[in-house]
Amino acid sequence: MKRLGICFGISGLLLGAACSSDPAPTPATTGTAGSGGSSGAGTTAGNSPGGSASGNTSTAGSGMVTAGTASGGGGAATAGGTAGTGGAAGSAGTGGGGGTAGAGTCDTKLGKAIHFTNAVDMVAGDLQADATLADKPRTLEMWAKFEVGSWAQEFSIIEIGKPANPDNHNNVFGIDMSGRKGNGGAFGPYIHGASDNNGQAVFLDNTPEAAGWLHLSWAYDPSKQDLSKRLEFTVNGDVIPVEFSQSEWDKTGMLVGNTGYVLLGASQAFGHKGWTGAMDEVRLWSVYRTPAQIKESMKQIVKPDAAGLIAYYQFNEADAANVSDSTKKATHKLAACTAAGGACPEANAQAPTFVDSDIPGPFTCAP
Repeated sequence: MKRLGICFGISGLLLGAACSSDPAPTPATTGTAGSGGSSGAGTTAGNSPGGSASGNTSTAGSGMVTAGTASGGGGAATAGGTAGTGGAAGSAGTGGGGGTAGAGTCDTKLGKAIHFTNAVDMVAGDLQADATLADKPRTLEMWAKFEVGSWAQEFSIIEIGKPANPDNHNNVFGIDMSGRKGNGGAFGPYIHGASDNNGQAVFLDNTPEAAGWLHLSWAYDPSKQDLSKRLEFTVNGDVIPVEFSQSEWDKTGMLVGNTGYVLLGASQAFGHKGWTGAMDEVRLWSVYRTPAQIKESMKQIVKPDAAGLIAYYQFNEADAANVSDSTKKATHKLAACTAAGGACPEANAQAPTFVDSDIPGPFTCAP
C-alpha cells in the first residue's frame, strides 16, 4: 500500500412557541348561598409543543371555583366557578397561563449497530457533490467495536474518495488498522500520499485485543498554517500527535478528493477483504470538528440539521440493502456491495449483519 507516512504516539488511553394572549374570562353564572371561592392559579405545563396548563381549584362554603385552562398553543381560558346551591356564585377563576412549548426530543436508544467480518461484507454509496470536498475541511467520526481480529493490518474501517489511477496515489481519506504490537493495537488513519505508514501509527498501550467500543475521529483543517497541525486523529476524544515523513503531503500540504464515494468495512484498494468489528453512529462532516467538540458530542444524538453534517448513519434499519442517512437525504443511502463498481471494489461474499448497539452510555440529545 502507498499512503501518507504518519507517526503517532500515546502513553495509554486511555422551543418553545409563545402562547397567544388569553381572552377575557367568561362571567361566572349566578347561584345562591355560599361565599365565593378564591381564584384558581394556573400552572404551566408540559415539555411538548402545545402543552396545556390548568388552574387549581379551591372550595369556599359550598360554592366551588374551577380555574380556567389554557392550551400552550394560545387557546382561550375558560373562567367562572360553578354556582353553589342557594348562594352567590364564586368569583371567576383566573385562566391558567398557556403552557410553554417544549423543545423537540430525540430517541437516545441506540438500537442497532452494523457488524462486519473479513468474509467481504461491505456497504457503500455515492454522496456525490456533498462529499467531494477536495482541499476543504472535513471530519469522519464513529464508534467502532474492536474484537479479536479487528486489528488486522491494512484492513480499513471507513474510506471516502477514490484512489486515482494510473499513479495509484491515495486520493482518499480514511481510517485503517496497522496491526498490533505486544498488548497494544495500532491505527493507521491515512490520506493520499506516497509512503507507507505501517508500524508508525497509534498504539493503545496495554489494550486487550478485544478492546470493545472506542470512539474514533479523523479531521482536517486546511486553515492551519502548520502542516503538522492540519490533520488530527482522536481516540475517545483524546488527540494523538501526528508527525509527517517522506510523502507527497510534504510537497503540497493539500488534500485531494475527487468523488463522493463512501465505503464502510473495507478499502477500495488495499486490504479490502474486510474489517472485523461493529460500528455505529457514523458521522461525516464538511467542517473541522475540534477535539473538544468531538469529546462533548460523542455521546450525544446530534441533530440531523446540525451545521456541516453531511451524513449520519445509525443503522437502525437492520437492512444492509437500505442503510439510510438520518439527515433524510435519499441520495445518501448506503447498500451492500452486490457487484463491483462505484465505491465497491468487488461483490460481497455475504451481507453484513446487525447487532444490538451496546456502546457504554448514557447518550443524551444534543442541545
